[in-house]
Amino acid sequence: MLYVFQVDTGMMITFEMRLALETVSNLKKAIAAKTEIPEDKQVLLISGGESLTSTQRICSYSSAGTDTSPIFLFAKVNIESNQPPLPNVDYGDDTDMTEMIESCMSMQPSLDTLVARTELAADLNDQAIKQKDICERVVHDQHLQQQGWAAVTANLEDLSRAFKNKAEMLMVAFSEFTKCKPSHKELLNKLGDDMKHLNDIPILPTLIENSKLASRSESITLRQWIDHHDSHNSLDRLIEICWRGLERFTEANAEQIRLEAQELLKSTNNSSMKEIRGLEERLFGLEKLMVDAKKVVDEQSQLALSFQNNRERFSKIKDSTLLPDLSTSHKQQLQMMLTNHKKMSDYRNRCIKAKHELSVNLHARLKWIMYIEQQISDLDGKLMIYKENLLRLNRYFEIVDQVHRSPGLYLESVVEALRRKRFSRRYLHWTTSIAKVSRELYETEMKTRREFDAKLGSHFLTNLFPGLSRSYPPPFATIQPDPFDTKLPRVTTADVQYLQTNLSSELAEKLQIPKDIILPHITNTPNVFDENSQEDELDLDGRHSSNPTPPSSPTRLTQCDD
Repeated sequence: MLYVFQVDTGMMITFEMRLALETVSNLKKAIAAKTEIPEDKQVLLISGGESLTSTQRICSYSSAGTDTSPIFLFAKVNIESNQPPLPNVDYGDDTDMTEMIESCMSMQPSLDTLVARTELAADLNDQAIKQKDICERVVHDQHLQQQGWAAVTANLEDLSRAFKNKAEMLMVAFSEFTKCKPSHKELLNKLGDDMKHLNDIPILPTLIENSKLASRSESITLRQWIDHHDSHNSLDRLIEICWRGLERFTEANAEQIRLEAQELLKSTNNSSMKEIRGLEERLFGLEKLMVDAKKVVDEQSQLALSFQNNRERFSKIKDSTLLPDLSTSHKQQLQMMLTNHKKMSDYRNRCIKAKHELSVNLHARLKWIMYIEQQISDLDGKLMIYKENLLRLNRYFEIVDQVHRSPGLYLESVVEALRRKRFSRRYLHWTTSIAKVSRELYETEMKTRREFDAKLGSHFLTNLFPGLSRSYPPPFATIQPDPFDTKLPRVTTADVQYLQTNLSSELAEKLQIPKDIILPHITNTPNVFDENSQEDELDLDGRHSSNPTPPSSPTRLTQCDD
């Protein structure tokens, strides 16, 4: 069976075990069908305070749903009510047996009297057992209510901890933003000159030849290009939002939020509400009461058995002279059973009263929990709004910073694109030449060595020349690299010169035509077979010989043409 315990009323609800394989959402539907508690008014927790997620399968929550560790159900409809719900108790048979016992005790000694008193004793014993069972269930319910309350307080602590972390993170974000406010203001004050530069700088036609702006006959400025790519938020609107954000996010606002969060967290630590004082002692007292109840039940069972034995013996002997003595003894025993019956009724009433008091106590505390969690939810939403606005404002300032850097970065990008086009063209030409020479040199050397290996073969002279047979050089730079920088715009020197003549001297200074690319010329690569080269003066282990030849002159650097 799958066990769900409703904490506010102390009622255990059972379902078929196959429901554990379904989702929590389906469990809520089953609970609603059985208890008429709407699904949106149900809160399901397990020991430890973890809240059940509607999309999760019930069986994914280990050890939850047993009779000793049930799923705890809280009904918001009951908690929101001003009147606490009546605790769920099976009162059993509450018939007052005093009159019946006294009537039976007044009967004259006879066989019928013996039979009636024996049956009455058996009824009293059965009632004692039933009352004991009721007491055990009621006490067990109160233990489960205590566990359910512990789950609620644990859940509140989890919520408080998460809320505290969010509040602290927001305060850190506030602090960082406050530190950056002077630089933000300075950045916004500079935007006037930046806007002028953006309006003065033309976009090169080659940069927009594949866009919708290419169809325009007039020149497009950098400012127009920026506005075109974000038509919903103009730069003027962006600047206005940033100024308003600087005015809104102040230290005073941060302090107000910090105090609100601090006060709320303080209220969540109300020990007088979270701890039900005296509950442990009361439950311990109820456990002791149950021990006494079991003793009374045992005594009732023994007395009822005594009645039964006396009846059986009399049935065998059938001596009517024994009836007066049996009657006197039975009166005393019935009086004892009546006393025990009253004790069991008192024990049951005390257990029921304790459960009722605990349910009323929990109702007030659950209302407090619900109020605190609602306060946390409301303030958490407020913190979330501040956080989102702060993140958005920071992103806006990142855009403002990009706008501020746009004039200079645009001009530097034009120059860099030109420099890279030159470099890639000359570098590919240079590396292709190197690869060609290296490949020819490698293939010639490999051919020579293979021809010699064919002659030497497995000749015994190989023992005199270790490392001579089947030793080949590794290939190096024998394959030319793939083309790169192929997606760069076709920026030319004329484009840079055009910008220089159409911009102010302040901006024109940022435009420097890149110098010619200088790469080493491959025709001056040292000849590895030259007896005078430094490379031939190395032993096999890489050390110079004792009389090295002076090194050749360094490789000459030549200027490559476009």
